[in-house]
Formats: sequence, structure tokens, C-alpha cells
Amino acid sequence: MNLNLNLNQQRGFTLIEAIVVIVITGIIAAMVAIFIRAPVRTYMDVRDRADLADTAGAALRKMRVDLRLALPNSIRVVEVNGIQYLELLLTKTGARYQAIDDGLAVGTPSNPGELSFTDSSLKSFNYIGSPLTNSQTILVGDYVVVYNLGPGIAPADAYQGGNRALLTGVAGNVLTMDVNRYAQAGAFESPRHRFQVVTTAVTYRCAPAVQGGQVRRYWNYAIQEAQPTTDAALATVDTTRPVALQMTPKNALLAGDVRGCLFDYASDASRRSGVIGLRFTLAKAGGNVGEVTLFDQVHVDNTP
Repeated sequence: MNLNLNLNQQRGFTLIEAIVVIVITGIIAAMVAIFIRAPVRTYMDVRDRADLADTAGAALRKMRVDLRLALPNSIRVVEVNGIQYLELLLTKTGARYQAIDDGLAVGTPSNPGELSFTDSSLKSFNYIGSPLTNSQTILVGDYVVVYNLGPGIAPADAYQGGNRALLTGVAGNVLTMDVNRYAQAGAFESPRHRFQVVTTAVTYRCAPAVQGGQVRRYWNYAIQEAQPTTDAALATVDTTRPVALQMTPKNALLAGDVRGCLFDYASDASRRSGVIGLRFTLAKAGGNVGEVTLFDQVHVDNTP
């Protein structure tokens, strides 16, 4: 009798019972999937939207920094075949050049100290203040620009080169130029005796989805009178620098998934102030979050 009881207690599931369990488990799993799918999809959409916003925001922040460092009146914007191009001349520092009315001691005949606006043979001048250091250190191969008024106002147009001189020597506060471009006819002297030091031209190229959907930054290419809008022009080596100081043109991707963009620049009649609007629209290919649009405005001080 005890043997029969033990055999009955060790009996397993029947096939029907196993099938019922499988069916019930499948129903429960399907119900759970239905209820979980929406929160998971929402989480993924929020993540994708945040990624797009971060990408556009990072690109805008980089552009904002460069625009703050732009040489006065050097910003120019053009659209070619639906692609937006924004160019500027990037400065590293600025200072006051020594002028005659400063009343400082006269230097040597080849470098009297003042920046000459009358004698083209005088290629050296002093700048006022302590020698600049760290990221503001002035180096051979940099450009000195005085009183830039922008495209169309020669010779005060740094792109055209009438007020831009290449530095071939730096010794403390003494700067030596390849050519004294400020002694030419029609040159403008800065009322405040100011100059800026330019390192490179920078271009932001924003192509909508049909043109690749990217925002790229280009730098170290040759400064050109006509705004460069081709890959070849944006890869042109600056041969005005000595061979040892020539830089390799570079570019970097700032943002992908770009659907559209707009660069809008306007300055007042005096060319002393400007505002540039920057707008990016991004969207994930095949995504479910729609488009993300970020807009920013940057005030530009164009006082030369």
C-alpha cells in the first residue's frame, strides 16, 4: 500500500497540462510585450531626440566660439546649390601698435618703433605692452591686420590682402612683416592704433540631406579674395607662408543627420555691429522622433 502511494506521488505533467502552461505563458508574454513596447519605444525616441539636440548644440557652440574670435568685418555667407557656406578669419589676439603720437623713444633707423604708413621700406614695428604668451603668443607665419572694413572696401579688405601682412620675424615686442602694406596709397590707419593677429580662415559648410546631410568645419586653407565654395578651394595650401610654415588644410565633421540649415548675417550701415543667425534641423534616418531644430543668434562686434 505504501508502494502504490509513492508511485502516485511521483507522477509528472500530462501532455495536455504542458500545452496549457505553454499557451498561458505565451498569452502572458504577448500581453507584457504590448504594455512594455510603448515605454521602450518612448525611451528610444527620447534618447534619439536628445542625441540630435546634443549634436546640433555642440556644432552651434563651436561656431559661436569662432564667431566671437572672428576678425571684424570678416564674416561672409553664401549659398551655392542649396549648400550654406559661412567663412571668417580667425584671430588669436590683438594689441596696440606703436604710433608717432605715442611719443615713445625712437628706435633704430630700420625700426623706429612706429608702424609706418608712409615708408614702405620700414617693415618692423613695436606693439605696446608685455609680450603676449600662451595661446596668444604671436608667431612667425601669423598675419597682422590693421583696420579691416571687409569685402569690397580695398585696401581695407583682409581677404583681398591690402591690409594683411605676413609676419616673418617676432622678437619680443618687435614684429617684422614680409611687406609693409600699410604704406600704400589709400591705406587706413586705425584711429585707436589697433591691430589683430589672424591665424587662418575658417569655413563652415552645411549641406542638407539631399547633399549629404552634414556640417563640416574647414581650416588651414589659403585665404582667398573670392569666398571658397568647392572642395578644391577649401583644400588649397597657403603658399604665401614660407615652405617650412605652410599648414595642411584640414576639415572635420561636426554634425550628421542634417535635414536643413540656414546662416543669416546682417550688419549695420556703419559696419560696427552685426548679428548672425544659425539654424540647424536634424532628423534620424528611419527614426520616429521627427525633426529637431535648434536656432541661435550671435552678436558680432565689428569695430576694427
